[in-house]
Amino acid sequence: MRRSQGLTGRRRIGWVLIISGRALVSSTIAAARGDNSGLAPRRVRRLVIAAALTTLLVVPINPAAARAKPSAPDRVYAGETSQAEPAFVQIGGTGTRTATVVVAWRADCDDGTGALLWDGAKLTIRKNHFAFQRSEDASGPQITLSGAVGKTAVKGTWHAKVTFRNDQGNPTATCDTGLVRFSLPRAGYGGLTRGGDGYPLVLAFNKRKTKVDGVDVIASLHCESGDSFAFHAAYGDFGLSRAGAFGDEFDDSADEIKADPHPTFHISFHGKLGRSSAQGTLRITAVMKDAQGNQVDSCDSGPLTWSAGM
Repeated sequence: MRRSQGLTGRRRIGWVLIISGRALVSSTIAAARGDNSGLAPRRVRRLVIAAALTTLLVVPINPAAARAKPSAPDRVYAGETSQAEPAFVQIGGTGTRTATVVVAWRADCDDGTGALLWDGAKLTIRKNHFAFQRSEDASGPQITLSGAVGKTAVKGTWHAKVTFRNDQGNPTATCDTGLVRFSLPRAGYGGLTRGGDGYPLVLAFNKRKTKVDGVDVIASLHCESGDSFAFHAAYGDFGLSRAGAFGDEFDDSADEIKADPHPTFHISFHGKLGRSSAQGTLRITAVMKDAQGNQVDSCDSGPLTWSAGM
């Protein structure tokens, strides 16, 4: 996990990002079939809580699926990209190995907005390398991905570009990630949330497995007003019990966010560490107040579950 210069909220490491959705170009993701379509981006405006989000599609990944194959267990490499977004790569298969790559990413748009989304693909590994390239079409963005599998980390690069269009098909904005780099350690845990919209989630434990050094979470919050927004933050310093349980409930005022109305978040994060995977629950709520301190809205991710493997 990448830490900021200091703890900016109780248990928080790094920054908080709030992004409101404006549109979603529908597409499917087909990792289970081995083809490589991409999840289309969510059009957003940074730090403005305004428009409704559309439900995301998720990649069904089971971090513990290989336990039935002791001779060829899956391995997960997980961490953050150079954008400080969660990503993980699951290595599996016998004979012909495969890499299931899941990356959350942000793109800046030429009209002043941005895009927050995640994509996944199941790729064949050849000589410890994997690669994927697609052109933009109605099913998803332009993507160029390459990576190499090492003993202690999976390293690679990612680039995505997408054009948004109006109902008449005319371009309204072009969004580009620039070159995104990643180095995902073998020690990291990676998986997905279940329920709600579903997003990648990564965890880092200390070497003795007595503490969660960091968990990187993204969730969609839906508000009583009808507005919705995406929330992204990293938290850490969760101690483990002897039974492997960890978690806490705490508030995050996100003081560095300059938004009106301003959110105060309540985080409920709990989990349990097993031999090769962790699982648990997550819920994020927010109270929205105007500049005078009056509550004007409340938002909720709803109850989420998550699982992550190593």
